Amino acid sequence: MKRTIGWLVVVAVLVAMVPRDAAALLTAGVDWLVVNESEAAELLGRTVAGLRDAAGAAADLVVMGASHAVVTAGSQGAALAGAAGAESVPGFSVRSVDSVGAGDAFVAALGVTLAAGIAPAAALRAACAAGATATTRQGAQAALPRPAEIRATTGADWPVAPD
Repeated sequence: MKRTIGWLVVVAVLVAMVPRDAAALLTAGVDWLVVNESEAAELLGRTVAGLRDAAGAAADLVVMGASHAVVTAGSQGAALAGAAGAESVPGFSVRSVDSVGAGDAFVAALGVTLAAGIAPAAALRAACAAGATATTRQGAQAALPRPAEIRATTGADWPVAPD
């Protein structure tokens, strides 16, 4: 089955580059906003530290206008808020050697699973597992994991798209 992914808009911002009018961008209709704790703090004007804060921040980013918001909390996991509800996924315990590329692996896995029709909660779990697995190797591109590597490292099965 071929699916179109034109509806999928993922926005990731760097804290050093959060534009002054970033909040206005949310009201313009962002489908999926993916930010880390620092980026969420910059957008919300408050401290965001840990998974519990990430959950509250994700909900507040939805109130600001994002249809779905994901806030990553590093090794602690990530939180999602949106039309399908709220979900927090704790981090996976892995032997981390380099965090470079973990965010890229996370966003890539999230986008791939959502585009395949995976439910947001399962997509979030897959993204957390991919990000954690990426930290077990040096580098960015070389560390991007495949589904079998994610399962071997975290024990998390890659979600199967619905028929």
